[in-house]
Amino acid sequence: MNVKPFATPSFQAPKRPVVKPSGIVLPKGDIVLTRRPRPVVPQPRVTIASPGLRPDATTVRIEATRAALHTLTAAREGFIERAAAARERARMATDERDRFVAMSETYRAEAALDDVLRKTFSEVTALMEERGLR
Repeated sequence: MNVKPFATPSFQAPKRPVVKPSGIVLPKGDIVLTRRPRPVVPQPRVTIASPGLRPDATTVRIEATRAALHTLTAAREGFIERAAAARERARMATDERDRFVAMSETYRAEAALDDVLRKTFSEVTALMEERGLR
């Protein structure tokens, strides 16, 4: 076999071009750079808060949260009363029809509580999204 040793690398520029020119000429952009420095624009030291961060907006949010929690508490108390009444009615029932009516009243109370929970959840979710927490 005729094996030639590798040539030592040279850091000099090659004698012929490595890449053949393609013939495509790229236009140069018309960018003009000025020698003057850019004007300094004074920036305020205090930044005015966005409307969501102002105290009056915070007060509105707190009141909305308080109203949602109050609605939820009232619904809970109403559910407890309706469920207790239905339980008592089922205990005092003399036949299957009265027991069935008591059970259906319990289901209606649960459905009303579920509606309030769904509404409260959507209100709280909207408040959280307004604050950027969700």
